[in-house]
Amino acid sequence: MSLNSDKRAKGDIQELHNIELSHQWDPNLPQEKLDEIYEAVKTGDHEKAAELDKAFVQDSQYEEVRAAVHNTDGGEPANTVRAWVLGMLFTTVGSGLNMFLSMRPAAMIWPGQFANTALFYALHDKRIKPNSVVLNQLFGGFTGLSLIPITFDWTYVSAYLLDPLLSPVHAIMNTSIGLVVFVLITTIGIAYTGAFYSEYLPINTSSTYDNTQHSYNVSKILGAGFTFDEEAYKAYSPMFLAPTFALNYGLSFAALTAVIVHIILFHRKEIWHRFRAAQNQEPDIHLILMKKYREVPDWWYAALFLASVALGLAGILGYDSQLPWWGFFVSIIVGAVFIIPTCMILGITNIQLSLNVLSPFLAGFMIPGKPIGVMVFKVFSTITLGQAQYFCADLKIGHYMKVPPRVTFMCQVVATVWACFVQIAVMNWTLDNIENVCTTTQTAHFTCPNGKAFFSSSIVWGVIGPNRMFGPDGIYNPIQYFWLIGALLPVLFYVLMRLFPRSKARLLNAPV
Repeated sequence: MSLNSDKRAKGDIQELHNIELSHQWDPNLPQEKLDEIYEAVKTGDHEKAAELDKAFVQDSQYEEVRAAVHNTDGGEPANTVRAWVLGMLFTTVGSGLNMFLSMRPAAMIWPGQFANTALFYALHDKRIKPNSVVLNQLFGGFTGLSLIPITFDWTYVSAYLLDPLLSPVHAIMNTSIGLVVFVLITTIGIAYTGAFYSEYLPINTSSTYDNTQHSYNVSKILGAGFTFDEEAYKAYSPMFLAPTFALNYGLSFAALTAVIVHIILFHRKEIWHRFRAAQNQEPDIHLILMKKYREVPDWWYAALFLASVALGLAGILGYDSQLPWWGFFVSIIVGAVFIIPTCMILGITNIQLSLNVLSPFLAGFMIPGKPIGVMVFKVFSTITLGQAQYFCADLKIGHYMKVPPRVTFMCQVVATVWACFVQIAVMNWTLDNIENVCTTTQTAHFTCPNGKAFFSSSIVWGVIGPNRMFGPDGIYNPIQYFWLIGALLPVLFYVLMRLFPRSKARLLNAPV
């Protein structure tokens, strides 16, 4: 073998080894392909390594990608006047409608479902016990567990899995296992043992209750400036949660500790490898095609970050936000910590994890009695993570569609900035011109349900505080064990995968 051939053979083996590191725990890559890579690297089979390396370069190894993404680039221009005009037009209309309609719940009657509804009501009224509490708790679709989950409403189907038709089978199976074990069985256990005063509450609802089984009236425990009135709280009532609502907090705790431990155990080597080889990733056909375009300079991201932080800091200091300057930076750090773990989970499974529960939980401990501050903290941490996830997803779309990275970056930034002004303008117009807007008596039903839910949640966490709910003397203190459950479950799965590396156990994913 010549010197050049020997170097090329060693290069193929090294390239394949890098691919092995990147895909060691990849549930979307077929096991047979992983076995071929492992054997070629282990035995030093140069011919096989060259063949596999060539296959990775020529096309994607994922069937779903091959089916949806062309492995060619026609070189069509992307940065055109037409693209910007249409893009800004749709951004204006889309963001404006989004803000306008967010103040009003959807009013779709789904005529195609009338026949099915009539049939189900007939079966329910004539053959099933409509007044049975147990039956409605187990099979009810609104305040029950819906153990026969038949629905034709796509918004229900896609509520958690985003688009289950596009989610990998292993993600759906992991979610189904978690649903049965941690939601259905656990909820039934809580409800029928009377834990957390569950015998006095609906089994499934996001509403909160006082000790008279009425909706919790937050205004009764507020003092001047939306501050907490402890005497009024003692005279009124603790806050009670339905079993599924309490579990929602627990599972949110578990998911976030699980994602951190999962990423450390399964992807630490891959993250370190990709960090070191950030500008020299092992190529596939799509990366090769994109190499002809100039990358976005790091200083563009740095400049955008500094400008965003400066504007955010000016906002919380310029207004009575109740959030101290250090709390602002903590909110950004909390969001940033979870960007890599949650984006990896989203990219692999199509499951999006959020800080919707953790952020007000932390803020409630850090700035107790400051409900507006808790709300602002939640916005910055949750939106930082959420927008990072969407931005990564959009960059991947641009990668698949062979749009130059700099064009994708500028489109995102310009559209986001413009949408801010559009949404604020629409919101102010709505508040000034629609009579009784954001009230329950508004004739066109512009009742602002999302805003009210967001505000009420922040008031609860900021006023009552997590310590009274989940602290040592809190009713829901046992929910804190979910932090530990979430941390231990990936360890258990990791041990199983080490013991049975070629089994279906490698598809188990604790955060999902």
